[in-house]
Amino acid sequence: MEHKNQEIKCKIYEATLEDITNIVQLWKEAIDLHASMDKSFILLENGEEKYARFLREAIFSEKQVILKAENEDRELLGFIFGYISEKSMFFKRKITAHISDIVVHKNHRKKGIGTRLMERFEKGFAKKFNASSITLYVHPLNEIALKFYDKLKFKEQLRLLIK
Repeated sequence: MEHKNQEIKCKIYEATLEDITNIVQLWKEAIDLHASMDKSFILLENGEEKYARFLREAIFSEKQVILKAENEDRELLGFIFGYISEKSMFFKRKITAHISDIVVHKNHRKKGIGTRLMERFEKGFAKKFNASSITLYVHPLNEIALKFYDKLKFKEQLRLLIK
């Protein structure tokens, strides 16, 4: 018999520069998991440094957001990083909110944290820019993430083929 995991109390905040170290550490755990599925995710020697620098710049960009989920003890439970993209080269102009990364600490998964981060991203950040859609990439072997996105009504639109 399967037991439903209980949701835990958390609050969602915009990340600050002081959060970057913990966010990068959590991101690294997710990248290591991806690397176990696909060797193309093995980080460069300075990959964590580069990602930290990237996030520090994102904090000061109006069209990028890093949201964090924390418990009552201010422990980082998860984060979401995304940005606004305006596509207009050849097609009818549309504003897209793209999710680059969403990670929930492995000890706190299936407790509503990812859903709360996604809702805040959609109803706060994406809505602020009148985004017509929200996009993200997911590895085809990441079955947990695929189920999560399916639950949130994401649909596959394109496939990336690599030779």
